[in-house]
Formats: sequence, structure tokens, C-alpha cells
Amino acid sequence: MNFHRHPFIRMHEGGAFSDILEDTLRQLPGCIAIVFVDQEGEAVDAVGWADEFDIKVAGAHLRLMLDLAHFSCGGETQDLIISASQIGYRVRVVAEGYALVFLFTRDLAFHASPRVLEASIYAICKEAGFSLPTKQSWFAAEVLTYEAPPYKPRRARGRGDWLDLQVLGALVGAGHQERGYRVRLSNGHEVTLLREPLGRWWSDAPLD
Repeated sequence: MNFHRHPFIRMHEGGAFSDILEDTLRQLPGCIAIVFVDQEGEAVDAVGWADEFDIKVAGAHLRLMLDLAHFSCGGETQDLIISASQIGYRVRVVAEGYALVFLFTRDLAFHASPRVLEASIYAICKEAGFSLPTKQSWFAAEVLTYEAPPYKPRRARGRGDWLDLQVLGALVGAGHQERGYRVRLSNGHEVTLLREPLGRWWSDAPLD
């Protein structure tokens, strides 16, 4: 399969699932395509830089690999990563036998943001009417920082207006190359803001 010379495709142009998948794909560096598959491996929707047939075939094969992992491990496999010479594959269970299949360049499947994956699964479940995960832990945020190191946040917003904030302290125990801050927003709420290595910010509660 040649994933780098094909124009971007959306299996269902204008579909709600396509919007979620495309938004997710653009937040995952090195992600080539995403397929939303059902229990049988049939593609419900897909987006990516590849031939639509090739994406569907990849989705069906990886859904089968997830079933084989279930059988081999004797339990529920929620996250499966397979690394090949040029392409990395990742399968995440959504709900009710449905799954998301991700295609990455090389080994970038191992480095996909868990917060992006979680937010995508939550959005898919909500749109499909599945039982929602117990709690959405992280919410995408836009953050303006001071210009001098360590570039602490000074304003933030979710889907609404910008909010001024006061930094209360740095977060101890953040992941490798991540920075976290506990802040008080101008609306009185306190939240944790986390910056991932590639510059994407997250909040542990909605900012609106």
C-alpha cells in the first residue's frame, strides 16, 4: 500500500464521524489514516492519505488481529500496537465491539498522545449513542504563555472566550517532557493545565 502519494480522502464527506476522525488525525503526528470499524471489521467511516479500499482492508485485518489478541491473552485487549518496517498500526477498543484503527509512519504509533486518543473515543461514543466512558479526564485547551522561559500560561480558553489566569504552582510528576500547572481562572475555577511535548495543551476540566 502506498500511503504517501494519495490525496486525502473522507469515506463519508460531511459525516459526523468523519469530522471526529479528521480532527483526531490532525492532532496525531505521523498518523496516515484512521478507520472506525464494527465488530466484523467493516468500515463505518475512514479518513486519511490513502486509497479508500486500502484503508478499509487495513481496518478489517487489524480488527481481526484484535480478536486474536483477545483469544491469545484470555482477556479483554483494549489497546494493540503492531510495528512493521514502514508502517505502525494501533487499535483502540471504542465500545460494543467497535474499534478505531490508526495507521502511522514507522514507530510513531507508540508515541501517540493518550489524551488525543481518549478524547476521540469519547467523541465517537457520544456521537454513536454508546455508553460513555466513566469520565473524560482531559479536554483540549488553547493557552497563551509568557514569552520568557519556562513559558508559563497566562490566558486559556476551551470553546469560549479567553480567560485570564493565575498560576498557583507547577505540577509535580508530569510525564516525560510534559509541563503542568495548577491555575485559577478569572471565572474563579481552579484547573490543571498540561502541555505535551509537541505543544498541545490540555485541561483536566472544561474551561467554559
